[in-house]
Amino acid sequence: MKRIAWWLPLVALVFGCGGLPTSKELAEIDQLLAAEKNDSAYQIISTYDPASFKNESERAYYNLLMTHAACVTYHFPASDSLINEAIGYYKRTGDKERLADSYYYKGELYFQHEDWTKAIEIYKLAEEQAEQTDNIWLKYKIYDAIGGVNQQSGNYQCVWTMEERRWITSYE
Repeated sequence: MKRIAWWLPLVALVFGCGGLPTSKELAEIDQLLAAEKNDSAYQIISTYDPASFKNESERAYYNLLMTHAACVTYHFPASDSLINEAIGYYKRTGDKERLADSYYYKGELYFQHEDWTKAIEIYKLAEEQAEQTDNIWLKYKIYDAIGGVNQQSGNYQCVWTMEERRWITSYE
């Protein structure tokens, strides 16, 4: 009886999942991330087996979303191989928006490792692609990231002066 009780939830999970993940499930994860329900998105996408995506576009989308979810939940991947695969696919297909997003999250990995030079290089690639889209939010987060690298690396520092009542930057 104990063996049946243990297997029953496992069988229900396998049959209840409806098989392999699809673009629809990935789009739902993307919506969770857009709504900043990052932990939920990460928990769901972490249950998927990357090898289960046979369609190249779904695999690239999964790789982008997995890297996105990992970065925003501070579960930074040890390797950038997932995002590199997504970048390669989006370069080939010409999807500027997802390519820019992929570069952005690759830049985030370098930022996390405090490799300021590589982070800026990758963010600038993201910026080039984002400029060819109408996605204002994407442009904003890339510009914000570039500013963050400059601030962290000491390339841009500003102070408020009471005498002049204005910000003075290090490049003035």
